[in-house]
Amino acid sequence: MRQVPESLRELARDRSQIILIQMREVREPVPEENWLRGHALVTDQRNLGSAEIMKFRPLKGDTS
Repeated sequence: MRQVPESLRELARDRSQIILIQMREVREPVPEENWLRGHALVTDQRNLGSAEIMKFRPLKGDTS
């Protein structure tokens, strides 16, 4: 079972970018998006068909 932020912190370790894809049909609240917006910078956000694609990078250079 995933837990935010612990799961995301582990996932983001040593990564320079995280891509979050949300399907509009579902569009339920996503705690991962909230955590990423508080701990990373949105570098790109666009819609592609029924998907919303968001790219994030760490706020600080250190991703560990």
